[in-house]
Amino acid sequence: MATIRRRGATWQVQVRRQGHPTLSRTFRLKADAEQWARQKEAEIDRGELPVDTRLRRSHTLAQLLERYAVTVIPRKRGAHRERYMRVILRHPLSRLSLHRLTPAEIAKYRDERLAVVTSATVQRELAIVRHCLQVARNEWGFVLPSNPVDQVKLPPPNNPRERRASADELERLLDACEAKRLRRRAGVSGLRFHDLRHEAVSRFFEKGLNMPEVAAISGHRDPRMLMRYTHPKAEAIAAKL
Repeated sequence: MATIRRRGATWQVQVRRQGHPTLSRTFRLKADAEQWARQKEAEIDRGELPVDTRLRRSHTLAQLLERYAVTVIPRKRGAHRERYMRVILRHPLSRLSLHRLTPAEIAKYRDERLAVVTSATVQRELAIVRHCLQVARNEWGFVLPSNPVDQVKLPPPNNPRERRASADELERLLDACEAKRLRRRAGVSGLRFHDLRHEAVSRFFEKGLNMPEVAAISGHRDPRMLMRYTHPKAEAIAAKL
């Protein structure tokens, strides 16, 4: 904000904005000082003036994320954010200063994570980084030229799986109890452990449970996500007709 003071026969104006060097000038008329102050504030708002990079150079992404974990995450529902946060904090990306946190570094993180986790997980992790930087810009006084996550193409969402276990496959899975070699020993192909969740939710619906009842069991809060886990078999539907 601008401060205007009278100094003898002149008017001195100072424009201070966090993240920018202080601007100062002296005028003979107060009206000229006020006009100059408005002009400089408008130039700062448009990003036309140099910024003070000391704050960006002295703070890392990890420092912002730790503050975000204390002040923002507790207000959000779901413990999964804390799990994603721990993953990000263990990655070298978090040790970069904000000055070095470029879209290229975000893209590098995206590609490294896609090699070991699903695209949905990468999307959630980057959503945390994006929102953290947004809060830092809007509420914590960090002057960032842009949000680097917004300049990176996010991976496409995972293709929803419709694979369901047959009764025979479930029987063979139960017979082969060694977890690491379960599918190979059972002779079941194309079935993931995550598909068993699909199977359970689908069977709940087939037994006549309604959506609120199934959601209470599965823990889903979004009905759209719950429907992705539901793939009733045609014979089960025909039996009800």
